[in-house]
Amino acid sequence: MTLIESRSGKVDLKQELSEEEQEILDEMGIYFDELHEVSGKRLHDFMIGDTAYTDGDRLIFFDVLPKSREKFLYYMGAENEAELTILWKDVAVYEGIGPGRLGRYVEDKDEEDEEENLHDT
Repeated sequence: MTLIESRSGKVDLKQELSEEEQEILDEMGIYFDELHEVSGKRLHDFMIGDTAYTDGDRLIFFDVLPKSREKFLYYMGAENEAELTILWKDVAVYEGIGPGRLGRYVEDKDEEDEEENLHDT
């Protein structure tokens, strides 16, 4: 189960998205269990409330307003690189963002998981 933050609070993607939406994302190679959260709060204090997800290659927004997405990309420093490749209902997928920008969020998440596992033992 993948929970995401949205304007309507935390939602379960599998329940929120229609089968058609899930199929479209599957065809693009975007799988919910491989997504890592990119919290706007980590980008800048003014970004509280906006969250994106990455698979290390793409930045994916669910239920985030266009103006908020632009602000998010601005604070990420990727406003000149990001190319909106899919906008379907409330799902926006951006490509072209340097892997260094996105990859660090995947690495950070993996490192956090490892630290939690060390504390649990």
